[in-house]
Amino acid sequence: MAELFGEFGMIEVAILVGALLMTAILVGIVFVVSDGRHRHEQRRLENTRNRAMGTGIIEESGEQASAVRRDKETGLDVLVKRFLPKPDQLRIRLRRTGRDISVGKFGVSILVIGMVVGLGCWGIFGFQLALSILIGVGIGIWLPHMSIGFMISRRQEKFTTRFPEGLDAVSYTHLTL
Repeated sequence: MAELFGEFGMIEVAILVGALLMTAILVGIVFVVSDGRHRHEQRRLENTRNRAMGTGIIEESGEQASAVRRDKETGLDVLVKRFLPKPDQLRIRLRRTGRDISVGKFGVSILVIGMVVGLGCWGIFGFQLALSILIGVGIGIWLPHMSIGFMISRRQEKFTTRFPEGLDAVSYTHLTL
């Protein structure tokens, strides 16, 4: 059994595996909670349809009030903003994804990914601690940044493909009224 883990003891391996499992569970929970994209798209289509028919005025005012409440910062957002050089530009970039990702959630994802990668490099691959920290920080910053960029480009692509259909629907609705 000692040959399997090399210079690491059973306790160190158990702690590393436990940390990796807890991180995976935390990331899974964040994705499950923030995955209301389908419901959000359906609500947007329904609101657009209601506005086109002239029945969406009452629902729209309530939705704007909830949007104002969502924009209030949490304690986590304030904490993460202290360490970011341009938090307002990041908030705009996160909004362009079309998902409800706050600055705090983004900061936590950087931290969690960096820790998992750093611990993995140190514990599993046996890199030196300083190198593992550098790799963890680099991937922890790069991976969320690239995934946000991917979400933005995918949303823009969907918009450009669906925009003509939306214009047709609005013009057809306008002609039938």
